[in-house]
Amino acid sequence: MARRDLLTGDERRALFGVPLDHASLAKHYTVADEDRPLIEAKRGDANRLGFALHLALLRHPGFGMRHDEVVPDFLVRHVAAQLGITPAVAEGYAHRAQTRLEHAWEAMERLRLRAFEAADVPGALGAATRAAEATERGKPIAAAVLGHLRAARIVLPAPARIERIGVAGRAMARRLAADTLVDALGPEQVAGLDALLIVDQDRGTTPLAWLRD
Repeated sequence: MARRDLLTGDERRALFGVPLDHASLAKHYTVADEDRPLIEAKRGDANRLGFALHLALLRHPGFGMRHDEVVPDFLVRHVAAQLGITPAVAEGYAHRAQTRLEHAWEAMERLRLRAFEAADVPGALGAATRAAEATERGKPIAAAVLGHLRAARIVLPAPARIERIGVAGRAMARRLAADTLVDALGPEQVAGLDALLIVDQDRGTTPLAWLRD
C-alpha cells in the first residue's frame, strides 16, 4: 500500500460499497412503507425504480446515486422486486440526467439531508484527527469521518475526498503527538533529538536514518 493511502481495497469496499449478503440487503435496502406513496407518485416504472434507488443509496452507504457510477444489478433487482417492477427498466432511467438530478434533490429533501460543502471539511478533519489519536489504522479513521458526516445528515462526498481528509487527520494527530512529546523534553533532550537529523559525513546519512535501516 502506498505511503499516503489510507485504506486497502477491501477496506474501501467494506466502508463505501453496497453489501452483498442478504442480511445487509434486508437491513439497509428494504423499501420503507413511508416512502412508498412518494415512489408511487412518480410517472412510469423507470422513474419509480430510479427514485427508490436514490433513497436507498442515500440511506446507505450515504453517497446517493452518483452520475458516474452504475448501480449494482443485485441491488436493482432487490429494490425492483419489492416494488413489483421489472429490473430492466433501470437501464432507461440511467440516461435521464435531468430526471436523475431532480430525483436526487427530492430524495435528499425527503431524508432531510444536505450536500457536503467546503465549510464541512474542518468538522470532518476534526473527527479524523480525534480517531487518529487512538490509532494509526486507516479504517477506524475513515469510519470516524463517515460517522461524523452521517450524524450531521450530510451526503457523503466522493470516497477519495474522505480518504484525503483521513490522511490529513492522521498527519495532524502525528504532529500533535510530536509537539506534546517535545514540550515534555528538556533542552539537552531536544538537542539530542536535533542531532539525530544532522547528516553524518562519514556515513552520508543522518543517525536517525542509519538507526532506522
